[in-house]
Amino acid sequence: MSVANERDGVTARQFDDRGAAYEAFDAGSVSTVLDANRTDDGRLSVRVTAPEEGIRTTLLVVQLRDTLQQVERVERQRNADAGRLERSPVPVPSEIEASPYVGFTYTILVPLLCFLPVFISGSIAVDSLIEERQRGTLELLRVAPLSLAEVVDAKLLAIAALAPVQAIAWLALLAVNGTAIAGPVALVALVAALSLLVVTGGVAVALWAPDRRQAQLLYSMATVGALVVATVLPEHPANTVAKFAIGNPTTTTWGLLAGYCLLAIAAFLALQRGIDRLEPESL
Repeated sequence: MSVANERDGVTARQFDDRGAAYEAFDAGSVSTVLDANRTDDGRLSVRVTAPEEGIRTTLLVVQLRDTLQQVERVERQRNADAGRLERSPVPVPSEIEASPYVGFTYTILVPLLCFLPVFISGSIAVDSLIEERQRGTLELLRVAPLSLAEVVDAKLLAIAALAPVQAIAWLALLAVNGTAIAGPVALVALVAALSLLVVTGGVAVALWAPDRRQAQLLYSMATVGALVVATVLPEHPANTVAKFAIGNPTTTTWGLLAGYCLLAIAAFLALQRGIDRLEPESL
């Protein structure tokens, strides 16, 4: 009872009669029933009755698990103090006050703010070029004293620059609100490299796909495929972002950043060669 009442979100109520406890459970006045008894050898046995499967049960199981783990620690320490254990338990360090939002910020929020503009930029590149092709405005642009490669490059670089600009804005906003970012320059460089790589892929899809629907489908499949391939890397891109954000990059982290930059440049140069071989009239 004392352990349960010390836990956040748990309020314990004791019943003198076991039947009354289960009647209260059936009536919905209590969320779960813990039937605690001592065995013949002095062990504490707890039988838990919880609702059927559902989100409520999931939350209850999490709260009860933490509560019973604390009860187990208290029991073990009491047995150790009474000399009933063959070996003394390893002392557990005292709990410290730590913000639960730190892990969320650096492992989820910052990677999301870095990657989302990249994927959006690639989708914008696909839509932009497909619209130019379907409406015939790409053919009108060829009247200007510019080659097809120069027109495509201007669109590609302008759209690819959107992601790092957004990343700078997000990182600045986080810094203003008190969230320290240890390696903003490295993060912006990473976003710029990934943006160039993804937008280059989107432009390639838009130039060779027959229509908008197939272009978006191919782009989506390529994006999902890239995420799958990223799981076999020595370090996931999200972990790379987190390590730069907290200021703990390893040699692998820096090597992957260099690899992303080289891969983006290689993809851009490969696209240039592909455009040079492309017949403008076929668009």
